[in-house]
Amino acid sequence: MAYKTILVHAAPEAEAQGRIRLAARLARAMDAHLVGSAPTGVSRYTPDATRALLAAPCAALREAARQALARFERLAHEEGVASVETRLADDEAGAALLLDARYCDLVVVGPGRHDTTPLRPSDLAQFLALAGGRPVLMVPTGGNAALPGGGALVAWNGSTEAIRAVDGALPLLRAARQATVLRLMDGAVDGDDSGPRLA
Repeated sequence: MAYKTILVHAAPEAEAQGRIRLAARLARAMDAHLVGSAPTGVSRYTPDATRALLAAPCAALREAARQALARFERLAHEEGVASVETRLADDEAGAALLLDARYCDLVVVGPGRHDTTPLRPSDLAQFLALAGGRPVLMVPTGGNAALPGGGALVAWNGSTEAIRAVDGALPLLRAARQATVLRLMDGAVDGDDSGPRLA
C-alpha cells in the first residue's frame, strides 16, 4: 500500500515551502500524483454584493493564491515529481481542503497560527483529520523537509479512530526505522492483547 494522490496546502506564506518540499518528496518516492491547493480565503458563501464591495482585496487574495501555486509547481518540479496538479479555490482554507481531501490518500498541512485568518485557521489540521476522513500529516513550521524514516510512535487504544489512524499511516510506518506501540486504555481489561497484536 502506498499513497497514490497527495494533497498539500500551498499557502502563500513562506513557511509553506518546507511542507511542499516534503509532500513532493513523498510523492516522488511513492510515484504519487501531487495536488497543490491554494484557497483564496474568501468563502464561497459570501454574497455577490459583498464580493463586489471587496473586489480589490479579493483580487489581491486571488493573485497571492496564484503566486503560491506557481511556487508549488516550481518546488514540485525541482523535487522531480512527475504528476502535478494545481487547484485555486475561491473559498476559505478549511472548506476548500476538506473538499479536495475526499479524493486524496494523504493531506499535508502546516500547524495553526496565533494570527488566524480564513487563510490560516488555527485548527486546520485537527479539522481536516476529524471531518475529512483522510490521514493528515502536519509539518511543523520550519520543519525539515526530509522524508519520514526515523522512529514512529503509535498511540493505540483499539478504537475505531485508532484503527483508521494506523491504517492511514501505514505507508509512513513502513518507511520508519522503528515503530513503537504505546497502548493507552481507560481501564485494565483482562486478556486484552490488542497492543501486542497490533505490533
